[in-house]
Amino acid sequence: MYTFLTVNAATNCSYIEELSLLVNKEKSILEGSMYFNEIEYGILKGHIWVPNRYETNIKDQLDKLKDTGKDDFIMPSMVKIGHDNLPPALHKVPTFIKTNDVTGPFQF
Repeated sequence: MYTFLTVNAATNCSYIEELSLLVNKEKSILEGSMYFNEIEYGILKGHIWVPNRYETNIKDQLDKLKDTGKDDFIMPSMVKIGHDNLPPALHKVPTFIKTNDVTGPFQF
């Protein structure tokens, strides 16, 4: 008989743990999608703040998406918005602390 506590040999997790992981994954996807607005046909637009030192890394990661091999893939783009073009409420830079192995666990 299969129960919630039976450990799956392939995943080494019980069924209840698998369901918990699935719920957490779906929840994080939903929370992440709340930062975006749908423009049309499933195209999402969002505003994010990124430190200048990560700009080239992000552009490189976006360029890697060109090799998806899908004909209908719409390439994401990153447009830098100047400080003057932001509404006054967004002029304050968010708190950002670079993490390492010691400070990382406390950032959640």
